[in-house]
Amino acid sequence: MLPRGRSLRSCQTVMEFLVGIRDAILGHQRLFVKNILHGDISDSNIILVSAGGVSKGVLIDLDHAVKVGEATEKNDNLKLTGTMKFMALQRLYYAAKFRKSIARTYHHDLESFFYVFLVGCIEYEYRDESEEVKTLHDWCIKNMMTNFLTKLSCVNLMQIITLDLFSPSFVELKKLATSLRTVLFGDGGIDFQTPDDHERIYKDMITAFNKTIDQIKGKLF
Repeated sequence: MLPRGRSLRSCQTVMEFLVGIRDAILGHQRLFVKNILHGDISDSNIILVSAGGVSKGVLIDLDHAVKVGEATEKNDNLKLTGTMKFMALQRLYYAAKFRKSIARTYHHDLESFFYVFLVGCIEYEYRDESEEVKTLHDWCIKNMMTNFLTKLSCVNLMQIITLDLFSPSFVELKKLATSLRTVLFGDGGIDFQTPDDHERIYKDMITAFNKTIDQIKGKLF
């Protein structure tokens, strides 16, 4: 039975938005240490629940979850599953270039959390017809190469493209966006490889969120 909650998009404060994603990453980590990979990270699969009057994030929907390290006929880890808008660059690249998928990794899922964060910072406050929201439309189309190249540009040129799209209530999160990009891709160019040290990547992402959460005091939209 799914917990009762509301969508991440219904968040009323920047704090609630950040806590929702941070808690979902913590939930993903708890699954991963049990050798379960979620495999379909999207803002639709993060809900906000109230616990003792405090809003918390919960990661839901294990329909595409797989056992870590398995890739057999009994396992769909090699299928191109997941939500296109939030799909990791490496998975999009292989689908576009080689017409095949690759085994999903924890890093692919954490990258998807990063895109959930970026989409929220850009889309949640603006109207659908705004130019800022339209910029992300190519993240959703079925043409894999266009999808890949558009998203790659948004990550590579984040300082001059993506951060300028942040809506007014989320402007304070630009530093966090830069920190998350560094955690996932390094200081230089885009590195698609999944690091073996998963504990460090989880820790650095969660620490970045916690640092920002400590600085944000529930600013209302």
